[in-house]
Amino acid sequence: MNYYDMAIKDVIAELPKIGELLAAYGVDCVSCSVGTCLLKDVLNVHNFSGDQKNIIMSQVDKLINGEEVKIAAVKAGKDHPAAEYCAPIQQLVDEHKNILRLLDLAQYIGDKKKIDSALTEILKKVIFYVRNYADNYHHAKEENILFKKVDPDTDVIRVMLMEHEAGRNFIRLASEAIEPNNQKQIKEAILGYVDLLRAHIKKEDKILYPWFEKILSDDQKTEMRKEFEVTDSSLDKNLSGDLLQFLDENYS
Repeated sequence: MNYYDMAIKDVIAELPKIGELLAAYGVDCVSCSVGTCLLKDVLNVHNFSGDQKNIIMSQVDKLINGEEVKIAAVKAGKDHPAAEYCAPIQQLVDEHKNILRLLDLAQYIGDKKKIDSALTEILKKVIFYVRNYADNYHHAKEENILFKKVDPDTDVIRVMLMEHEAGRNFIRLASEAIEPNNQKQIKEAILGYVDLLRAHIKKEDKILYPWFEKILSDDQKTEMRKEFEVTDSSLDKNLSGDLLQFLDENYS
């Protein structure tokens, strides 16, 4: 059986140790919500050097052949350098920090035994900023600019787009449940969104953005910076500041 041409989720289902090994190197395919990337392509979207990839793949070969690999001895991230980003990608990374704070507030509300009227009003603002900052501002730049720099059928891009849509569905369900005060649906939808977006952001920070930084030319990065500026100028210039003020006032 040629495991290298199989989707990583299917590989891990048959050989869980491969998932453990990849996780030890910071490649968290186990928690990926889709897992359609082929095993042979997984390391190509990470910030590993050629030598590092060869070492990891030699260990994968051993696991496929039933040999032992001392996974506990793997030092996760030890020789995996942090990526340095061009301005537009760094902007996306910085926006993630604001979104993660918004997710913390959303979880605080979702974890409450009862979401009272005061928390409901805060939740409405959370949904407002999810839609307008996380989606219309941040995700729009990814979908309309960054992702279009590569083949849209690339596995990792399809995964990211599917997760964006899944997030929108969670928020739609939460919003629909507010008026009838369906506490169960609100909590399930909000907490589902929080779990999805946290894992999504982790994949983008650790996998997607380093990959784009590596494959994009200087001309493409310059073009992307200009496109970001145009997109940002078309939106409410106070959006980011208003979000931070809202977070400071409601969940510091």
